[in-house]
Amino acid sequence: MKREMVTKRPKQAIARKSTGCRRNAQTSRSILDAAAALLQEKGYANFTIEEVARRAGASKSTIYRWWSSKMHLLLDIYGGDVEKMIEIPDFGSIEAEIIFLNRAIWKIWRETPSGQAFKSMIAELQGDPAAFEHWRSRFLPERRRKLLFTLQRAADRGELRPDIQLETVVDILFGYSWYRLLTGQIDDDVEVISSMVHEIVQGISLKSAFPAEPV
Repeated sequence: MKREMVTKRPKQAIARKSTGCRRNAQTSRSILDAAAALLQEKGYANFTIEEVARRAGASKSTIYRWWSSKMHLLLDIYGGDVEKMIEIPDFGSIEAEIIFLNRAIWKIWRETPSGQAFKSMIAELQGDPAAFEHWRSRFLPERRRKLLFTLQRAADRGELRPDIQLETVVDILFGYSWYRLLTGQIDDDVEVISSMVHEIVQGISLKSAFPAEPV
């Protein structure tokens, strides 16, 4: 009886899926979580992509494919904290809403790892043209969105002068807050914040355009 020859096929290696430039949601979340934990534990000065990759179980090449520099990753962490922690209620008063927003963002700068690192990030961005362009063209418009929405809501309520340029108002408010950040004056001083906001609102409110008639 002839024995039939059975040819064994070589086992095919199971190929790992490669997502290329498309982010895998689970891996992306693992990287962001690992980066946030590292920032909290070791601070901005000791933050490295190598350690993030090790903790996340991802390769450095994957991280750099999705975030082209350490700064891009840090900006995403900071932006995520802002989105998660700040939602501006409709108080029916633009003054109350801007005071709320200012106090909330200063709290992030004081109390979160990404917020505490933000001042150093601004300084380092000046020497990194690619990261600076990302910061200016993508990061800043996203950060301005909440304040623009709040101002537009106030305009829709009829609180603001119709000739007001909302983008300019955002520049003024951002400029004040960043000045306070860069000079280390971001305590939760309600009186200081309220005074600043009051002066700005006086200039943009509809009521200020029509002063009361003398009695």
